[in-house]
Amino acid sequence: MNYKNKKVSFRVLGCRLNQSEVASLKNQFAHRGYRVVGSDDVADITIINSCAVTTQAEAKTRAEITAAAKVSPKGKIILTGCYAQEKKADLLNLKNVHMVIGNLEKTRLVEFVENMDQWANKAEVADVNDPRLVQSHDYYTFSQDSIAETDRTRAFVKIQDGCNYFCTYCIIPFLRGRVRSRKSDEILQEVMALEQKGYKEIVLSGINIGTYKQDEDFDLTALLRSLLENTSTTRFRLSSIEPNLITGEMIMLMKVSTRLCNYFHIPLQHGSDKILKLMNRKYNLDDFAEVITKIRRAIPNIAIGTDAIVGFPGEDEEDFQGMYDFIQKYEFPFLHIFRYSKRDGTKAAKMPHQVRDIDKKNRSAKLRKLGDQLQENYIKKFLNKELDVLFESPSGGNSDNFVYVKVNSDKDLTNEMKKVKITKVFKSQAEGVIIE
Repeated sequence: MNYKNKKVSFRVLGCRLNQSEVASLKNQFAHRGYRVVGSDDVADITIINSCAVTTQAEAKTRAEITAAAKVSPKGKIILTGCYAQEKKADLLNLKNVHMVIGNLEKTRLVEFVENMDQWANKAEVADVNDPRLVQSHDYYTFSQDSIAETDRTRAFVKIQDGCNYFCTYCIIPFLRGRVRSRKSDEILQEVMALEQKGYKEIVLSGINIGTYKQDEDFDLTALLRSLLENTSTTRFRLSSIEPNLITGEMIMLMKVSTRLCNYFHIPLQHGSDKILKLMNRKYNLDDFAEVITKIRRAIPNIAIGTDAIVGFPGEDEEDFQGMYDFIQKYEFPFLHIFRYSKRDGTKAAKMPHQVRDIDKKNRSAKLRKLGDQLQENYIKKFLNKELDVLFESPSGGNSDNFVYVKVNSDKDLTNEMKKVKITKVFKSQAEGVIIE
């Protein structure tokens, strides 16, 4: 069967890195003559980039398989990503799954599809290798058809993959492998191409972007300087970065640059030193507080988001209250809350004193309520003040410090950058008027 000119759809779960990879894959398939359609359209091939960070993420992936089969009952479903990496055998037993491709092989998905004929007599195909054995990123090769274009105003550019931290709750280092950094010239080429295509914001993505290092003298801050010096219109946003990897040089660059978004997402994970030690995190609460204080002294109105895990083994009410108090004290306006989920193969899965599901549920609900209030409090600070907003829809978009702003306009403002005076504040967004 000739798959050229066929319809291919994509479904993506999990992190921004997954989104970046899917954006790149869409472009690759389009350049090879496939028609990329939406996830609700009937397709000959559906590619699902999966997530395995929690059991809930795995359940969502299985739901996407069911949904894809319902939309395209005669189509072929290909699974890739972390869940595919983790549970190859289980996925191959699902009747609707035709192929399982690992994280290392993901960049060659077009090749797998175009050779599908040779597997016509087989019910299932898998190519999943262990990413922990890879010591370099040789499979990163820039080409125009691998640019991570999206259908929005923001593009995601992958700068590194893998993680060496091995936090006791996390399976990702086993599924993504060791840290590998992409060559800076390839990143720059992709960013320049995206800028020429009209993208106004680029998110630098990876599993642990703070570990980016081309060589001893060229780290993440050096990469940021290079990108800012060689582009002119795009603004840059950092995805999640570990607190111990934020340098004073990076903070000062963000302070002085008008094109580096005033936003850090710094994962806390817990507000108890006891639990942080059990998690094998690389800092304690004093270290974390010192970083946050240093950032806010330099950039007073910066937005700082964070992650928090409730219900880690050994967490008692005192530990949880400590986390609640810490988050309340340091006022994180963008709070992502996760209930601890056992991951086979991690140290935490075998730890004693596992927390009951009902306690996880109650604690996460309490923390979510706090997070909503902190977000509203933060947005209120900008009432009657001006923010630079990149519109991602005809009348709404995000400021550089990640406040979502709506305006009334007769004009379609999509992909335009406007200065907006905030006139109203709601729980999770603001409303304003454009300053001409």
